[in-house]
Formats: sequence, structure tokens, C-alpha cells
Amino acid sequence: MLNLLNFGNLHKNRRLSICFFDNFLALCDSKNVAPTKAVIDAGLPKSSWSYWKKKYEQGEDPKPSSDNASRLAKYFGVTVDYLLTGNQKENPPQQPQSEVDAALERIRKKLESMPKEQREALMNLIEKM
Repeated sequence: MLNLLNFGNLHKNRRLSICFFDNFLALCDSKNVAPTKAVIDAGLPKSSWSYWKKKYEQGEDPKPSSDNASRLAKYFGVTVDYLLTGNQKENPPQQPQSEVDAALERIRKKLESMPKEQREALMNLIEKM
């Protein structure tokens, strides 16, 4: 298991904010899994871990590609935003899963703004279709 104290000294003098690599290590630690295993289990190339570590040690803030960030976030059960920044946006916007979902969302918003009588009339019309 990776000892996070080894990496703590690396960023102590350089970083005031949390970066992806810091977060990645903390998530690995909280899940009690080695970073290499986490990368492999999430479906990323094993070389990702060594690349991020090398860049981090060089004082950079390496970031995974958007596809890899999604896989890692899913693996750890967090949002991509949390994985990359350590911050969770309040009520992150949900992306519609299909065109039907997008249409339903537009209809829902329209219905919420309609007076009750109009809503009932529209529902009656839809039921007759």
C-alpha cells in the first residue's frame, strides 16, 4: 500500500490547493487500494499511474483524459468534478440520457410554469391521442 506521507513532502512546499493527483491518492487511500490497482480496475492503462506520478514530482498538475476521468470517478463513486478538483458542485446538472429524456425535461419545465387549468387541459389532450 502506498504511504501518502512520502508524497506529502513533495507538495508541502509547492501546493496550496488540492490537485487531481492529491485527490487520486486520497481516494486510493480511502478505498484501501494501491494506485496501480485502482488504475487497472478502472480500466485505464497501467502506465497512467506512473505518468501522473512523474508529472506530479516535476511540479505539474497532471490530469487524466475526460474518458479516463469518467472511468476513475465511476470506480471511486465520485463525480468527475470532485475527482479533478476535490470540490463537489452543489446539485451538478444531470445530462439527459436520450432525446426523449431531453424532451421530457423541457415538457416538465413548461408544465411547472403553467396554470393548473392549462396543465389539466393539456393532459386531457395528450390522453386523447
